[in-house]
Amino acid sequence: MNLLKRRPASFEMLAEVNFRRYFIADLPFEVGATARRLTMGWAALTLTGSQFWVGLVTGLPGLTLALFGPAAGVAVDRYDRRMLLILVRASFVALSLPLWALALSGALQPWHLLVATLCVGAVRALSLPALRAFLTDLVGRERLLSANSLTGASASAGELIGPLIAGFAVAWFGVGSGFLITAVAYGTCALILLRVRSRPALDVPQATIGAPMGRQLAEGIAYVVKTPPLLALMVVTATQLPAGVVTPLIPVYAREILDVGATGYGLMEAFLGVGFLVGALLTSSMPDIRKKGIVLVVTALCWDAGALAFGFSRSFPLSLGLLFTMGVSGAVHSIFLLTLFQQVASDRMQGRALSMYGVLTASFPLGFILGGWLASTFGNEAAIMIGVAISTPVMLATYALSPGLRAR
Repeated sequence: MNLLKRRPASFEMLAEVNFRRYFIADLPFEVGATARRLTMGWAALTLTGSQFWVGLVTGLPGLTLALFGPAAGVAVDRYDRRMLLILVRASFVALSLPLWALALSGALQPWHLLVATLCVGAVRALSLPALRAFLTDLVGRERLLSANSLTGASASAGELIGPLIAGFAVAWFGVGSGFLITAVAYGTCALILLRVRSRPALDVPQATIGAPMGRQLAEGIAYVVKTPPLLALMVVTATQLPAGVVTPLIPVYAREILDVGATGYGLMEAFLGVGFLVGALLTSSMPDIRKKGIVLVVTALCWDAGALAFGFSRSFPLSLGLLFTMGVSGAVHSIFLLTLFQQVASDRMQGRALSMYGVLTASFPLGFILGGWLASTFGNEAAIMIGVAISTPVMLATYALSPGLRAR
């Protein structure tokens, strides 16, 4: 009876006004992110008919994110993190509105998508470390697992709602409506964040404005390389590149293999989002697990197995079920990976270490480019098989060779 009456500690955090606002702001942010990704992918496919172009416009943000990520980590240590987050969301609005106008006028061209997606990556480079560092300021390091689970659930709800709204809007009103939805969602997120207040950064010395950025970057990289199991966690994060090969192929399967069109594509993305939501909620109700490393391995293998089965599926209901399963495993994997990374990194190096994590998080969208190229060259099924053949052995080898990761 006591277990039934006891609420998970993570839900008690929602009673705190500032965290609750931050939690709510995650929903429109993820709606905007998924709506942008769906709309960009569908626009590229419609304009070019090429899987490679779909992978290019959905994956190029990873390239600019990787380039600007380390410097962004230093900026997060120097400037107000909440204002940086608001600026980022306002920038996403400014990037979406011109695409809406171009699509509405019928003047949208593939190169417009390329320019926009490069800018999106540069802005996201600042968003990722600022978001994670600000959450630490908001709740403290000791409650990060609960906070990550709840914000993951809010983000996953956005992944459910975003594709549904954008998919139906694009099907009925054209790709311009998807860009407009993206702008409205990001603008809403910025307005909510204006009302969030956090405590001062906990035990994190702020970088001096005049300090050499190059020296700070070098210190952050050296710290990650020399501090176990941070390097192993980085390799685990990098496996998202080949694992992400399947993602740009979802619209291809929707239109050319399963023949379900834009509406079906939206449903497929939505089922993936439902899986992420369920996985995040499951994680929020879990007790603290000591062996987090084995959870990373099991969930990575579940994602790879689901992707492989999806590649050979010719049944729309089966494909939806597989995407749901992948979403559950992907959410649990991401939450445990982020939490473990935050707990291992010291307070003094958190900003720069998180920026290194953010750089490798960019490997997932870079996998979109790889997926588009592999599918164009070898076919859809072969592309997914190649991705799984890389990610699974690397994941297993990393766990086996890292005593620090096994101990966690």
